[in-house]
Amino acid sequence: MDFKLVLDRFENDRAVLISESGQEIVWPKKMLPPAAAEGQIFYVRLLDDPEELAKEKKKAHDLLNELLLAD
Repeated sequence: MDFKLVLDRFENDRAVLISESGQEIVWPKKMLPPAAAEGQIFYVRLLDDPEELAKEKKKAHDLLNELLLAD
């Protein structure tokens, strides 16, 4: 899923991005390209990663088992 965002303004070390629906998203300035400027358009893509989710679930499960079985 892709989202179009417009860089509206900077507030200290944060950037305020506006979505097409008018939602404001506050983003760390350091995570934008160095030449980012007000009015610039960005696209954000959200992807799910079932394999990474399975790894994280296994890690959490293993840690829980380790804690429960510890003396």
